[in-house]
Amino acid sequence: MSTKRVSWRLRLHLHLLATVLTILAAVPAVRSQELPQEAPQHRRVAGLRDLTGSVSRDGRYYAFTNWQSSQLGIKDLSSGEDRYIVTPESEQAFPYAPKFAPDGRWIAYVWSNSGGTSELRVVNADGSGVRTIYRDWLEPRDWSPDGSHILTIVSGWVAVVSVADGSVTELAPLGWRSPIEMRFSPDGRYVAYDALVEGRKPHSWKVRRSIASSTGRRMADGSCSTATVAWNLGPADALGWWT
Repeated sequence: MSTKRVSWRLRLHLHLLATVLTILAAVPAVRSQELPQEAPQHRRVAGLRDLTGSVSRDGRYYAFTNWQSSQLGIKDLSSGEDRYIVTPESEQAFPYAPKFAPDGRWIAYVWSNSGGTSELRVVNADGSGVRTIYRDWLEPRDWSPDGSHILTIVSGWVAVVSVADGSVTELAPLGWRSPIEMRFSPDGRYVAYDALVEGRKPHSWKVRRSIASSTGRRMADGSCSTATVAWNLGPADALGWWT
């Protein structure tokens, strides 16, 4: 190998090494400005056995169904203490799929009656003010950011139900499909959900929420067994979709 070729390679390697060292020297300064000084603390919380439950937006509480006693409870994630706010009216009745409102003051849930009928209900986090919003099996999927509407499925439609009067606004037809995930955008103008179409492949859609009309478009395609829909905290049309 010639001396000229060795010299050229040596200069190239030194140049690359200098570039890497420059980048590494800049990383600590950037991290010190953007990341918190203390590392996040992780801990396990015992007793979270209800997969239909939900965590409050502030991360302090977990709403769940106790399937042994058929009660709706709230777990304090700091102390681990449980308190029950809804008790079944009969042996066959039970609450299901509790969902915290954005401010944590209300919880929406399905109430299954002993006669086989169901209701969409809301209750204060202290157990007071139980109220029926809609008389049918409507699972609360999400709350609008202002807490005025509950996102759900009504008769094969993506729909929102008014917490004030129970009125329903249909947004998009689903047909036989049943989305795994449905989410309001941070500004409340859009709804994102997955849909099984074209050979049962999950798709992600964005639906414009409007009282007068609604429009939607496909955001991403993919094939998988599960789907999770989430929104970016930036612009309203920035949608993250993972499978």
